[in-house]
Amino acid sequence: MDRHCHVHPVDRYLCWSDELKPMHCRTVAMILFSLIAMALFTGTAAAGIDLPATDTTLTVGESGAIHVWALQAVPDNREGATDYHFDLQKLYRPENVRVYDFETGKPLKYDVRETGEVYGYDVHFDRPYYNGYRFVTEYDCHNRIIYEGNGVYSLGMRAAADARTMDRSYTVVLPPKNFTYLGYNAAMDHPVSETETGGYIYIKFHNVSNAGSAYGWEVRFGATGVESEARQMSAPAYVLPVPGMSFIAAAAALLIVAIATRKR
Repeated sequence: MDRHCHVHPVDRYLCWSDELKPMHCRTVAMILFSLIAMALFTGTAAAGIDLPATDTTLTVGESGAIHVWALQAVPDNREGATDYHFDLQKLYRPENVRVYDFETGKPLKYDVRETGEVYGYDVHFDRPYYNGYRFVTEYDCHNRIIYEGNGVYSLGMRAAADARTMDRSYTVVLPPKNFTYLGYNAAMDHPVSETETGGYIYIKFHNVSNAGSAYGWEVRFGATGVESEARQMSAPAYVLPVPGMSFIAAAAALLIVAIATRKR
């Protein structure tokens, strides 16, 4: 398959996406928190520390609802990683959340907090992990797809984390019934593979970079029977706030007023 559409990337996908975020990974030695966190974010502070990685599969159901399976790899940490944090958007109505050890399937304990537009999950490992750790988050979510018009829908994702190198893999799975894969947004990341197995379409993206929220992908497809799970194209866009932009906007407004006043 080599189908794609040449459209410009748009910020219609929350920058604070459902991607897991190693922003609050804590260690046993909390006094060294800032140094350890820097090592996790950059992957270069000490020898033997691997890149943080996430491998996410988004399986689209016939109704348009999505099941997410996300494998998160926590890098090596000489102080022992004990906790992790990720956010899920309230807009997507997450449910049936499960968090468990990748190797054993053992459930992991977690606390949930509501903050603004997200549910924040603090995951607690069963012990400190020094040589890396992998766990899985699974959940169902809704209203992730966008209706573009003329029977065309899209599904995309923006990266959640900024300014550090990370290994990201995403696989979108489209069902065989009432779905037709139309291609990807060529202005964003390109798939590394597009395959079909048993009528299911698998579109895989892979990126290793520090692109942060500048990274994103989008697939498009035709579908029927998904109207209740789709958002309209005119839905409000959610963009990543840029530090200082509020001040800049205010200053610009004052400048315009000053110029207008001077011309009177």
